[in-house]
Amino acid sequence: MADIPTWAQDEHSAYVRQEVGIRIRQAREERGLSQATLADTIGRRQAYISELETGKTEPNASTLVILGRALHKPVAYFFPDHLRQPEGYILPTPDELTLEEGELIKAIRSLEPSFQYHLALRLVNTLVDYDKMADDILNR
Repeated sequence: MADIPTWAQDEHSAYVRQEVGIRIRQAREERGLSQATLADTIGRRQAYISELETGKTEPNASTLVILGRALHKPVAYFFPDHLRQPEGYILPTPDELTLEEGELIKAIRSLEPSFQYHLALRLVNTLVDYDKMADDILNR
């Protein structure tokens, strides 16, 4: 953003904070949660949730992940539509692979079969551990 004037950067930042806040509020209301209940769920104060929803405070990446888990939304849900995907990027259908997914599959297929098996087990265990960790954070 070096070529963009500071006032424009500030204005865009405020717009994004507002949009993120609106989406947090929408997701919370869809789940039928009060600000206080959501705050308790993620281990924060009710005032913090209010500040997020009004755009006074900007959540960090970790907070967005925790909010996503608590509100059953992907992190991308919280961002304005134009920031969710690069310009000109076409989302694949659920049956199609992204370029990155295709490259990953090619790389895995190039490995020895026994290594593929151990890699797959390790990935699954890592995902299970991550899921448990996220549940622990939400259930404290």
